Amino acid sequence: MGEGEPHMCEERVQRDTKVRADLQAFPLVDPEEVLFTDGCCYRHPTEGLRAAYAVVRRTSEGFEEVLTGKVTGKESAQLAELQAMIAAFEWSEGKRINIYTDSAYVSGAIQVELSQWIRAGFLTAAKTPIKHEKDMKRLAEALMKPAEVAVVKCRGHDKADTVVAKGNQEADSAAMKAAGYTAQYIMMQTERTVYDLLPACDANVLMKEQQKGYLMN
Repeated sequence: MGEGEPHMCEERVQRDTKVRADLQAFPLVDPEEVLFTDGCCYRHPTEGLRAAYAVVRRTSEGFEEVLTGKVTGKESAQLAELQAMIAAFEWSEGKRINIYTDSAYVSGAIQVELSQWIRAGFLTAAKTPIKHEKDMKRLAEALMKPAEVAVVKCRGHDKADTVVAKGNQEADSAAMKAAGYTAQYIMMQTERTVYDLLPACDANVLMKEQQKGYLMN
């Protein structure tokens, strides 16, 4: 192997590609908390882009919101997901934690790209700041707060009857609520109600209708 400190290739790869060596991509056994993060970004008809994020935790009875917030900075779906993860890390300080996200952008940044950006000073090859530079720096700091952490990529909008799928759905709903998103329905309504289209049913009208029926028979 030549001169120098001996090392195992696997350990070196892990050290060189992760911000913290104990970071896991698969769930920890018996964690203190299980969190689900999600973000929402949509275009409001009159107010432009709106974005928010949510963090939900699993409980013995189901799920509950830990926190929600409006996105700070230029609204985007990626930034909403990123700020959700930062909030989850900060809330988890000192805990053994599993965090699920359906964002490939966020999970990829944490597991692979973040350490590379740190070494490069958060600059691209063209020496310009990376996308979401400020928040990526916050992410790097927040990632160190949990005692142990696994960031697990899960499927988005999964309808399966599993804890992970349900947790992701809860986080998605909480993020949409925080952003003020509601499904847009087109309400079709006549100018007159059904009752307006019918004649008033008084005694005279009833008698006339009965007479019509008698004559027809």
